[in-house]
Amino acid sequence: MPGTVQVNLICGPLGSGKTSLVRHLLKNKPGNEQWTLLVNEFGAAGIDGTILENTADTQVFELPGGCICCSAQGELKNTLNHILTQTNTQRLLIEPTGLGEPDSIVDLLRSLDQQKQLRLQTLFSVFDTSILKLDEIERYTVLQNLMNMADVIVLNKQDLASTAQLDALTQYCSTLYPPKNAVIITQQGEIDAQNLLDHTHNHYTEHAASSRQHQHHHALNRHLDTSLPHLLPFKGIDFGTQVTRKYKFELGVHALGYIFTPETLFDWKKILTLFQDFTNSTGRAGIKRAKGVFRVGNPWILFQWSNQHVSREYIAYRRDSRLELLIDQDQPFDFIAFEKALQACLQNKNN
Repeated sequence: MPGTVQVNLICGPLGSGKTSLVRHLLKNKPGNEQWTLLVNEFGAAGIDGTILENTADTQVFELPGGCICCSAQGELKNTLNHILTQTNTQRLLIEPTGLGEPDSIVDLLRSLDQQKQLRLQTLFSVFDTSILKLDEIERYTVLQNLMNMADVIVLNKQDLASTAQLDALTQYCSTLYPPKNAVIITQQGEIDAQNLLDHTHNHYTEHAASSRQHQHHHALNRHLDTSLPHLLPFKGIDFGTQVTRKYKFELGVHALGYIFTPETLFDWKKILTLFQDFTNSTGRAGIKRAKGVFRVGNPWILFQWSNQHVSREYIAYRRDSRLELLIDQDQPFDFIAFEKALQACLQNKNN
């Protein structure tokens, strides 16, 4: 019988800095421990696993294409079974999609056949302090859920927030019950992993599991896997090069992905402009998040856009170039215009 695996959840809204936090934890993990990372992406193409897969001494499993608390439950169960039976994992880090609710995920873990092998420890909730407002917490149950279920609250991106904003959020967190093990103010998700991984998560109740069952069933019925090109909500353009589109619609969000062959080259300046234009361009107001890995010559560069901010960095990934957008169905988005803009970022083969 395999030994008990310690489990940590790293939750938070889209663009809050969950992946940065995970990267920091993995960078500082004890050398004598075997860790596994399970990344659940809402989108179909999968970018976060790509960002993290070259982490030394850590196995990375990716579950793209749906939230593990609804449409990706089956994939989660199968992957956990593989991790528990085929690896020597001692600690499992799970990064759910930014649309997942932590109480649902905790309930699901407790309902699995393998739940006796899993010991749920610290549940992190990560927030972007530059945009998080107290009135939004009071208005949106998903934010309340993240606050209440957290053992450790990470108030990230302090460099982009005002002192008054940080003080207000810190004061609010101090009023939460039960009290938090820690409230960390940070940037780039840099926290002290050694001091935060030994707590036991104590916020689970049987009532929560029962009360969420109907919601899970409703979300499953709502799920539509439309990964085939002819099921796109628009007629795609001819890029003039090989590209695979990935698409699905769930929870009011279009997840649109593009995967290009590793030989395809992009102009990094044009890609940067494309990402910067997400903030102001007409017809692209619906974008909730964009992540992409592009070959721009010898290197590949990771571009990310969330909460009106663009970042870029070199990445060791080399398998292909890929892009994924999460788009709000209630906002205007010109799919064809976007594809033409993306096509214009391709390097001319004659150059």
